[in-house]
Order: sequence, then structure tokens, then C-alpha cells
Amino acid sequence: MRRWRFEAVRSVDSTSLYGQGVFDGAKPVTALLDHQRPATLVRPIVTTVDPGKVGIKHPWLRTRLEGSFQALLTGRAVIDEHEPLFSGVGFESTSFSAWYGGRPFSETQNAEYRTRSIEVSEPRTEKVAIHGLGDLDATRRAHVASDHASSHIRALSVLRITFNRLLSLSEAMDLSLGLELVFGFLVGFRPEPPTFHLWWPARAEDDALQVREAELDLGGVHFRPDKLPHPFNCIHVRGRDGAGLEQVVAAYAANPSDIVNRIYAVQLGRWFGGTLNDKFAAVMPIFEEYVKAKYQLPPERSYVQLEADFFAYVDASDDPDIIEFSKKHLEVKNRKSPSLPTLIGRALNELNAAGFKFDAKLASRIAKRRATMFHSAPLMSDDGVQAFYMETRAVTAALMLLTLRDLGVDISQLSQAYHAMNDFTPFMPEIPPPRLTDVEFVDVGGPAIG
Repeated sequence: MRRWRFEAVRSVDSTSLYGQGVFDGAKPVTALLDHQRPATLVRPIVTTVDPGKVGIKHPWLRTRLEGSFQALLTGRAVIDEHEPLFSGVGFESTSFSAWYGGRPFSETQNAEYRTRSIEVSEPRTEKVAIHGLGDLDATRRAHVASDHASSHIRALSVLRITFNRLLSLSEAMDLSLGLELVFGFLVGFRPEPPTFHLWWPARAEDDALQVREAELDLGGVHFRPDKLPHPFNCIHVRGRDGAGLEQVVAAYAANPSDIVNRIYAVQLGRWFGGTLNDKFAAVMPIFEEYVKAKYQLPPERSYVQLEADFFAYVDASDDPDIIEFSKKHLEVKNRKSPSLPTLIGRALNELNAAGFKFDAKLASRIAKRRATMFHSAPLMSDDGVQAFYMETRAVTAALMLLTLRDLGVDISQLSQAYHAMNDFTPFMPEIPPPRLTDVEFVDVGGPAIG
């Protein structure tokens, strides 16, 4: 994880020796980067206040502050992160490039398989419009980097979004990180986040000649120093199963907060969570919330809503005695809402229908683990650790697959994607042995025997 840090020295008087000044309240703080470019420290938090020395020999009081901040916006000073300012965002991302795919150049070889020439294709741009978000331009082109001794060519994918309304800095940050997480999640790849470029409309005629673009760098984001995966090792790439840019971004834009929460939980469960306790604690609450919202049948959902509405009506009473009576004497008998093992079982059955092999007993095991994990000390035997490990992987795999499906991916084909999902093979069918057909077996020194 890359964390942004800051240090500032302030001149103060005796009444504000331990004050935080402009850093109070985690509001944006404007600055000059390298004393030249306007910049904004987004959501700074002070962790250390050092008042320095005080005395006759030190008549000028100062305070040194240290802290962290979530993002750095270079190129514009923003005072209110919720003010609508920006009309678009663009970025060139390793994860987006891996998912978008394509090779905008080709090689010509001679009879000895030596490269004779490299032909670069013209840039290709895909344009789509997403309701509630704006217009997207995805460009795939070849990028050539040269020096006096060599040239290097690589495929470069750029995504630009022109918003259908002005977004605030806070909204632009959420969208930028959300899309980056989505493309990395689809690939099964979590590289370091790129620099995002934000722009804004001209406010006057003379402003049209000015630079109206700023760079946004996000901190506090987990990433892995892995190389770009081969398409064969990617969980999903553009066009596979018919899911393309429009389908994926539209699915994300329809429910961005929920999608990002699930992706973040899955990545903690797979890579960044630390101990088994940490991983299960990160994934299970999100998975439980999801199955409760997704797998209740209409009659059950109606019953749960009626129950909630009834007690809300009682709690809204103007008579405190009625409220107290309900708390002491009202209790629901024969509750019709489905249990957690039932809901988890429905989710796992749906995944098994797509070709996966989740054990039927995992539903009750996961629910029982949830109860013991959050209400008792995590003490267990060696066998218990192995069971806990399998349950944590099952919850992570299930949440990942269900989220991929909600993004438009046909998960039935993933049940055979052993290379891309090698950490979840216990929940996939066994790899069938190779079938040998039309093979002739010959006994050395003798006639053919088959």
C-alpha cells in the first residue's frame, strides 16, 4: 500500500501552540507543489504535533505537524471537495489495458523466424454512452519509446469519460478508484493505481487558453507488484462471453458503492487481509449482507419488511409506555424469515448450477463460523484451522463469482478456468484426464498391438 505523508512547520502564538491550523477537520488543504504549481492535499489527518522549544532564547514559536492524506491533486487548488467542478476524467491504467486487450502492432518474420519488420496499426477508439455517467472513449494504440540505442513498443489503452454533469472532487475520486478496482477485479490483477487526469470547463473566453487539467494521485490503496498477466491467465477480458465495455461500466454505474465494497472485501480475502481471522472478518459481513438482500424469496422479503414496519410504527409512538411495553412483552413467534445457512445454501446452489462444486455442508459451516468468529476468542485445533481456511476461501470465492456475474460475466465458463482461478480449485470440478484417441501402441521389436 502506498501512503501519502506530509510535514508542515507553522508560525504560531502561545494560544495555538498545539493547534492544527488549516489541517483541522480533515478538510482539503491547498498548497504550492515545489513552490510552483497549485495543489490540494485531500483529507489530511494530523498524527503528530511537535511544539518545538519555548523560552527566552526561542522568541519565535512554531509547531511542526506530521500526518497522512488520502490523495494529492496537482494543478488546481480546491477548497471544498464537494463542490461540482470537473467535467471529465481520463487515465492510462495497467489493469484497464490488461482487460481491454488487443495488440495494435504486428511482426513480420523471415524463414529463420527473425523479425524483419513491425507494423503499427492506427489507433482505434470505442465510444459508448452510459446512463447516469456520461460518454466514454476507449482508445487502443501502440506507444513507442526510443532512445539513441533502442526502441520499445507496447500496447497502450486510455479511457476518457466526459461526465453528463459536473462532479465534485470527492465524486471524481470515488469514480476513478471504482473503475480502476473494477477492471483489476475482472482480470484478477491488482497493480499500483495510475495517475488520473481531471479537467474542467472554461469559465470565461480568456480561460479557454489556459491549462484546465489536474493530476490526481490516490494513496492508501492496496496493490501487488505482479507483472501484467497473460490473457490466458486473466479471469475475464473484454469481449469474452459477450461482456464488453458498455455492459461492465453500466453494471458498475448502476450500483457503484455496493460493487466496490464487494471487490474490496474479495481482494482483502484473497491477497491483503493478513491472518485468517482478518480475511474472514473482511469478507463475511459483506457476503452476509449480499445473500440477505439477494436470496430472500418474495414472500420472505415481504414478511421481513412487514415485521420491520410494525416495530418501527410502535417505536414512533408518542406514548413511552407503549414503547416500553413492546420491548418487554412483544416477541415474534415462528419467524418466517430464512436463516443464514438457508440463504448461503441458495447462493452456493446457484454457483453449483453454473458448474462449480461447493460442498453442501459449507453453508451451515460458514454460518456457524460466523457466529463463533465474532462472539468468541479465535482458539482452535489444527483440524479447526484447516476447516477455517477452507470456509474463508469458500466465502471469498462465492462473493467473487457472484460479483463477477453482476458485472455481466458468464461465470459458467469460469468453472473450467483453472489457470486464472488456481487459488479456488477446491470449488471447481476435477481436471479430467486427457483422452487419447486414434493412438497406435507399438511393442518395441514386435508388431503393432493396438
